[in-house]
Amino acid sequence: MEMLNQATSRGLGFAPTRTGDGYGAGNSQDEAADAGEYGLNSDDEGSGPEEHVQYHHKLAPVGPEHDRLACSRFNLGVLACTLLLLFCIAIGGKQDSATPVRPCSGPSCDQFKFVHDEPTSESNAASSPAASAVEDITTTAAPTSIPIPIPADQVAPNGFLCLNRPYGRTNNQVVGMRGGMVFAFIMKRTLVVPKKMAAIFDQSHLQDIMPRLVVPYDAKLCSKAKSNSEISKICMHREGCDLSDAKLVQKLINAAGSHRVVSMHGATWFRNAHWASKLPGFNLETAFYTNLYPNQSISRAADKFIEDNFKGRPFAAVHLRWLEGSCLFRIKKYNHGVGSELCSPNRDTFLEVMKEVVGHTDMPIFVASDRQLRPAFDSYVDKGDYLYKGPCVGVECPLIDFEIASRSNFFVGVIVSSASDTIAKLRRNRPVRHVGKYYRSVLSWSRDKELLAKFANATGGFMI
Repeated sequence: MEMLNQATSRGLGFAPTRTGDGYGAGNSQDEAADAGEYGLNSDDEGSGPEEHVQYHHKLAPVGPEHDRLACSRFNLGVLACTLLLLFCIAIGGKQDSATPVRPCSGPSCDQFKFVHDEPTSESNAASSPAASAVEDITTTAAPTSIPIPIPADQVAPNGFLCLNRPYGRTNNQVVGMRGGMVFAFIMKRTLVVPKKMAAIFDQSHLQDIMPRLVVPYDAKLCSKAKSNSEISKICMHREGCDLSDAKLVQKLINAAGSHRVVSMHGATWFRNAHWASKLPGFNLETAFYTNLYPNQSISRAADKFIEDNFKGRPFAAVHLRWLEGSCLFRIKKYNHGVGSELCSPNRDTFLEVMKEVVGHTDMPIFVASDRQLRPAFDSYVDKGDYLYKGPCVGVECPLIDFEIASRSNFFVGVIVSSASDTIAKLRRNRPVRHVGKYYRSVLSWSRDKELLAKFANATGGFMI
């Protein structure tokens, strides 16, 4: 059993196999550092160690006789090649003039028809529909390099939507991807999974959300995107915009124009992600989290940790997030002050919440922490609660934390953290087996029950 009090904490610096957790101000990554953190190098397309082939051969003879013999053989070879080339040209020309190539037709051909990109010139735009109907556009599922054709019947009527600039850290980008699907839905486009999200999540599950809504990450496709800042600016303000307004939606569609591939800023996606639960006739939020699974590396690490440490027993989880000291301010500003006790709650507070919701405190506790409020973190360390120590690298480390917490029987987080929100919504929507009884997540809680009751509706209630 791996326990916190055995000099194993990543927060205390005793786990050299776990680096760059992605928490805290000091872990903010710029775009130049993305390759190392997310496992997608700039030369990741089929890159790897060069294959060195050793050739074995006999030494060639040398001397005047050899030179004359070699020259004669060379001249004969050139003459033979020339005659063969002339013969092929004659035959080919005759075939072209006599027997035109019959175009492919039928179901076996239809499945390989590809969507076409926007015309690159006036002459292309004026070409016949039959000539410009298809173009070979392939997609590469990160982080592999296997070309995958995109059949025309898997693409929404208006084309594709890409991300032109990510917003925030990893979990903000997860929320942003949800918002990107909202815009793809209302603009009748197909979202191309952003590069970072493709590296850490299972894209095949994302494609199950809704037909023609999502296709895997494709650098080549998104490099053709029309980056129109007007599309992003329409809804970029902090409060987002009213996507139930038909005129505003039409404005977005018009701003994108007839371009087959357009891109938007991640901030616009993030600030309008809440519309995923408000779309007419389809709860995109539920479908999104139902199909949000990590890649195999993260999933296997979580499986192994849970099996090795809990061995089939129910367990609880807590997410300690101090938000670089801004947690209390954000609770006051965005949640009417309700839930300040859950800004990196110490162990006694966690047990108080658990006792109130579960009725007992017998479950072992898993801790996912940014390690910023040390007294709170140490309160779990001193009792030997569980913490994932690695192996992992970069952004993979907190994602393994979150995956373990999302499989817990009871979870406490903080409502102003996008990571806590993601964990809670995964627990609520994703069909992951739970051993024992399942309890809803607590993100907003207060000892002042009158205050909690007063703002229950405005803050989203007591539990998720």
